[in-house]
Amino acid sequence: MCINLMCQWIHRYIENITYATSTDTLHHGPFYSICQALFYVFAFRNKEIFESRKGRKFAKKLGLQTIVTCRLNPLRVCLPTVVKTFSSVTRMHQLAFCDTIIERNSRNFLPIVSANTSCPSRLSLVNALDSFFPFDPYLLSR
Repeated sequence: MCINLMCQWIHRYIENITYATSTDTLHHGPFYSICQALFYVFAFRNKEIFESRKGRKFAKKLGLQTIVTCRLNPLRVCLPTVVKTFSSVTRMHQLAFCDTIIERNSRNFLPIVSANTSCPSRLSLVNALDSFFPFDPYLLSR
């Protein structure tokens, strides 16, 4: 299952990172992208995961608490809607407890700076992960 592969990659990344002391989307972009994808799957496809006992056991083995408490702080960088929904799902199933981290993150503003291509000397604040799910708000007719 791809969820397992994502979690394995995330855990290896966390174990191998030695120089990270804070969130840095420029250097750790793939890490945050994979974390957001994992959080997204748990947030919006949790019924499929938890409908069987095997799914519950599988989810408990993923080590989600380790991921959300690592020093790279993926809950700070990922989209707020995804983080909020992921937090309530993992709390409900007792897999990870994110509320304290989310509260602490809300007290600290995270500016993500990117160079403006039209004027390189000006810097603008951009959330790098906003564009990862561009079609989320659209409801498609069946």
